[in-house]
Amino acid sequence: MRFLVMLLAAGLTAASASARVNPKQFTLYFGGGITAPISPDSSFRDRYKSGMHGLGDVGFQMSPLIQTVLKVEYHSLSRDWEAEGLSGLSGATLQALLTGFDVRLEIGLPKMPVKPFGFAGLGIAALSYSGVSKSANGEIIPEDASKLYFNIGWGLDLKAGPSLSAFVQMSYVRVATSGESTSFTPLTVGLKF
Repeated sequence: MRFLVMLLAAGLTAASASARVNPKQFTLYFGGGITAPISPDSSFRDRYKSGMHGLGDVGFQMSPLIQTVLKVEYHSLSRDWEAEGLSGLSGATLQALLTGFDVRLEIGLPKMPVKPFGFAGLGIAALSYSGVSKSANGEIIPEDASKLYFNIGWGLDLKAGPSLSAFVQMSYVRVATSGESTSFTPLTVGLKF
């Protein structure tokens, strides 16, 4: 936990220093899309439907092709009770609030209309489960928890105007939950200002 706090503090300090040098060197990202569960198979991928997510990020330019991005993402995935033969139940929706930072690397020249990019980062995932506390088959729903996560991904920026771009990205998120880590893949479409 101390390591994560130190890493987040370093990211914030670097972003703040960059903003002071050139106050116009920041970017806003807003987007949303689909989140697909990946693992563990038996307790997550097979029991939860693909869900939705939204994000709001602020990127600070470290160099012409590198940004530090402070991020907030919210994911919601519903329990697939029917697939388990328990069609009379509802609830146990997984809600994950991710806060952290990424390092984002653009590939190509700054003036290109289409630019690929890659990113990686880490932070804290606050996991909560709404609705039922126990299912009909005796399985206990996990307790709410805050866990370390990391993510890695890639995407494309599509320039739409002097200060507006659209972007599409796919990432892999792994949350260090107890026992086997929980992982999911968000596919995001959004706007970059």
